[in-house]
Amino acid sequence: MPTHIHIHMHTFARSMMVSACMCTATLTFVQINHARESFSRTLYLYSFNLHSIPEETFSLTALTTLHLGSNAIEEVPPRIKKMERLQYLGLGYNKISTFPVHICSLSSLKQLYLYRNFLVSVPELISHLSSLEVLSLYENKLETLPRSLPSLHQLKTLELHHNRFTQVASTVLEMPSLENITLEGNPLDDPMLIPYSMRGEQMCVLAVSE
Repeated sequence: MPTHIHIHMHTFARSMMVSACMCTATLTFVQINHARESFSRTLYLYSFNLHSIPEETFSLTALTTLHLGSNAIEEVPPRIKKMERLQYLGLGYNKISTFPVHICSLSSLKQLYLYRNFLVSVPELISHLSSLEVLSLYENKLETLPRSLPSLHQLKTLELHHNRFTQVASTVLEMPSLENITLEGNPLDDPMLIPYSMRGEQMCVLAVSE
């Protein structure tokens, strides 16, 4: 291929990338602006190729649902604490390696999705999420759970599959509120240690070691 054509193609490709980034930025601005002007309680920024949470997001303190899944976000800044009304926070499929501890101050949060990240631990402060009903942590690098987890008295669903757990404390498995826990894909020492009928038919436990 002639050199000048190759250069033209490279320039065109770079131009397309810039245009795509500008388009994403514009769409993000439109979404946030719409939420602000319409007093919406929901903001979807799913798969926007975001590398950080847009600063304007934190001014939308009336939001109850914030979906930031399938981006390239690496951290959640302390300003998330301003969003006290959040009930749903979707941060799945990002690049978060440290659990965003500031989330633990969101006492109204009912559903927290942090699946498909790079988490290696969960802080004891998670017990402050007193309203939490769904905690999704599958496909991370977790080996242990915080001892305070059983303090989440409203927790119904706990997704832990495809992590690095070799065992799960009985205090977690016997949480009265827990209805579903997924553990498949973990290197459990004893895959049969969790009976399927732990609480009759109310609880479905998947504990297949792969």
